[in-house]
Amino acid sequence: MPFGDIERHADDAVAHAHASWGSWREGDAFLRLNLYPIREGAPTHSVIGFVVDDLDAVHERLLRAVVEVREPPTRKSWGRSATYADPDGNEVSLTEVAR
Repeated sequence: MPFGDIERHADDAVAHAHASWGSWREGDAFLRLNLYPIREGAPTHSVIGFVVDDLDAVHERLLRAVVEVREPPTRKSWGRSATYADPDGNEVSLTEVAR
């Protein structure tokens, strides 16, 4: 997947590059990968994102599994998103697209 230019969105204050496959449209497959710059003193990390049909249901399931929540479900310009940590400290973003 080719990466786009470094950019900053209104809902994401950190400049980053991203690659995506598919589309945000309901029913389409979608995969997103963001690359963020290294911050001083912070380890490098990756963010991978997936679209889900029901973010609240998935969030509740992850809470029961004691998964670390980095950002709870939050309204964004593209829909509702939440971010979780995987066992290695990378971020997994889940998004329910706006309808």
